[in-house]
Amino acid sequence: MNHESRRNFLKTTSLISGIGFSSFAQNPTVIFPIESQNGKLIITSHEKGQVIKPLDVVTITTTEAGYFFIRDGRFRMYRKGEGKVSSITFRAGGALGNHFCELRNNNGDRIDSIYFSVNCQTEIIDSAGIYKELLQTLYWSMVGEFGEMSAYRLNGRIYKVFVGWLRDHTHTLKAMKYFNPNLKDGFDLYANNQREDGMIWDNIAPRTKEPNWWDSVLTKDNFIKKVENGTYELKRQPIEADVEYLFVQCLYESWKATGDNAWMRENLDSAIKAVKYLTTDTFRWSQKYQLVKRAFTIDTWNFKHEYDTKATNGASMLINEKTDFGIMFGDNTGLISAYRMLAEMLLVSGRKEEGNYFKQEAKNIQDRLDKLAWNGQHYTHFIPEDPQFFQKRNIGKTKPNEQLSLSNAYALNRGATHLQALGILNEYQKVRSEMPKNSVAEWYNIYPPFEHGFQKDAKKWEFINGGVSTIVAGELAHGAFQHGYETYGVDILNRTLNLARKHDDYLHATYKGEITESKTGNFTPISLAKSANADFAGKGSQGVPGWNGDGEENDASNIPLGQHSFLGIPFQITDPLDNAEKGCIVLSDDIEKDYQISTALLISKKAATICLLHAHSKGDMIGMLTIRYSDGSTFTDYIHGDKIGNWWFPQDKANFKVAWFGKNKKSPFVGLGITQIINPNPDKTILSIELFGMKNSTSRWMIAGITLGDSVIELKGKDTSKDDLSFGIPDRWGAAAVTYALLEGLAGVKDATTMFERVKLSPRWESTGEKEVSVTVKYEASGGYITYQYKHTDNKIVIIYTGTGTLADIEILLPQHKKTISLRVNGNQKSFLINKIEKSEYLTFSVDSLGVNRIEIEF
Repeated sequence: MNHESRRNFLKTTSLISGIGFSSFAQNPTVIFPIESQNGKLIITSHEKGQVIKPLDVVTITTTEAGYFFIRDGRFRMYRKGEGKVSSITFRAGGALGNHFCELRNNNGDRIDSIYFSVNCQTEIIDSAGIYKELLQTLYWSMVGEFGEMSAYRLNGRIYKVFVGWLRDHTHTLKAMKYFNPNLKDGFDLYANNQREDGMIWDNIAPRTKEPNWWDSVLTKDNFIKKVENGTYELKRQPIEADVEYLFVQCLYESWKATGDNAWMRENLDSAIKAVKYLTTDTFRWSQKYQLVKRAFTIDTWNFKHEYDTKATNGASMLINEKTDFGIMFGDNTGLISAYRMLAEMLLVSGRKEEGNYFKQEAKNIQDRLDKLAWNGQHYTHFIPEDPQFFQKRNIGKTKPNEQLSLSNAYALNRGATHLQALGILNEYQKVRSEMPKNSVAEWYNIYPPFEHGFQKDAKKWEFINGGVSTIVAGELAHGAFQHGYETYGVDILNRTLNLARKHDDYLHATYKGEITESKTGNFTPISLAKSANADFAGKGSQGVPGWNGDGEENDASNIPLGQHSFLGIPFQITDPLDNAEKGCIVLSDDIEKDYQISTALLISKKAATICLLHAHSKGDMIGMLTIRYSDGSTFTDYIHGDKIGNWWFPQDKANFKVAWFGKNKKSPFVGLGITQIINPNPDKTILSIELFGMKNSTSRWMIAGITLGDSVIELKGKDTSKDDLSFGIPDRWGAAAVTYALLEGLAGVKDATTMFERVKLSPRWESTGEKEVSVTVKYEASGGYITYQYKHTDNKIVIIYTGTGTLADIEILLPQHKKTISLRVNGNQKSFLINKIEKSEYLTFSVDSLGVNRIEIEF
């Protein structure tokens, strides 16, 4: 096409619907109508206005034969007709956007032209449906907990982020970049508010203008900043040493997906300033080891051992001049990875000297870290600067040199050598063979867990202290695919899907490392007869209010009376007929209904727990339970939040398990739950238990039974399907790790430059037994993508692919015990190499070709 023709084309497209060619490239979801300029060309394979997907077979016919030319969204010709014909059938390919078909005559003059929209989204379609289901489940798990994005307004700009914590945002970004176009805001939010010395804030949160607890502990060392007239606060968890390298990773991941070189170059100095802070600040950099340091935490988490917490007045995230520091290897593998990212960005930006500096420094830090922390099989969790460190702290029988912690899984994907990767992968498989029998998987945040020292924030086998995490699962699977352990990677992905299926097709981030059997304990039911003030029936009587004050159609009159066991705990339910129509305690400030606001029960016994069979109604409930001991001291616990539920349609909570349910004429599902109150002084005699309702409120606190226990038990509800769940980590973080293992590992799509201009394609479907798969991986921010179709028959593998760029470095996992006879690319013989990784063989070669390409491998 000559310049005049191209100018006419651009002019034509800019007039239709007011949308120009360039605007479509920025927003490839715009749908253009399918119609030709002169009415001679017709797209017969698709409906008018239908968006065509890459690799769709498209047929265009004409009423006047001519020469066909097909161009992609960047106006590059990727297909032309074979001579003068009246139709053309081809697969759509090349860059997304407004594709253009032109028909010319023998003289080269245009007869007609037509355009059509080509677009796609990230998806997997496999014949068994397993990995399609997994990808859909993972996406829901990333957005189902808090929604897809949060928004914050600072200095007149609205920032949209996946999570208000930079750490969580960045780890989520590694997968959400394939689904969401809003990527740069997350970096810009923290870059535009970077502290003068280079420090990066950890998180942003709404606040009131009045002073709060965070002000009292973070102001002294400038770890908190009020913004937007005191309606938001930027905070840094002082103990954390990972924020700056994650800041660099956030820039890098966003740049790769957007392809915005100018934006990346503008922010490089902020990224360099951040890592300079990390490697020079006295709280961050170890002069002894010349590595990043931190206080004694479990891997990358933000709370200290109880010994160290005492030195900061109980604030577990604080550090000061008295803090004992050490090396947590994960901070350093993160920094090494960030240095390599910086080097790549600097070299692309023409800052060669700086790029080479960071590349060399990454190697230097890696050498120092390996010498200090690599034990031959995995990285040692924490190496203190003080040789007497562990003698001062009670960690029980835990052997810290033998613990396998979360950041080993990260190390697999931060540049670990092949031998190191094999060591780490083998260690996790070893854990699988020796872990507790009822554990869901070997993906431990740390194994074995600490027996002592971290119980306040994470007791043994929970959360970061021996909990099982899908973060580890994803990083482990991703690393397994890269290092010849493909079947292990597939096995991990399949088990995450099974876990999600167990939990209503939703993948949680953290599971218990061991599911302990509930202690039965010994119980003493307490009679409420002397303290009861209300009837289970709704009608009530003179001086005795009904259950809820709503009349006889809305009551709990069908509750079983006498001594009954609920969730294994016995309660004595008072029969109103034997007690002047008083069967239960209902506390409320609604004096018009004859309720009372408080009551007391004489006990004169010792107990470790107090179990309440109760619920609330008519508003949010905040009650109070006070234990009065025989020595005159007291303990008060507040009854609200997860310690109580509404009696209509009650739901299990952390410390409220539905124990009895029934129905009445107003509701098909009413019930009561059990809450376990832990007595902090079990050796003291309890003189009385005092109960107080909520003042100035018509809410009701309804108590049907109280039982004392001699030990703390794990309270389980009737629904045991969630007994394996732990807490503490956003689900999207774990789901994102598994997503990138699926897309980059198993599906094998990796960006070698930006926007998939050059792609590394390594399909590993052979390890699944799946014979026919279609894969699309797309950056929503830029429209960069790759689509391929994979089909494996007995003696042949055929892959058809297309994408934004022209360059592809291809590695195809081959079936075992078959010899490759030939490789053809677009019908031509192609030379290749066989790359062996452990027992796996990959056929490797490169292709430089625009549009749709066909690979045929014969065995």
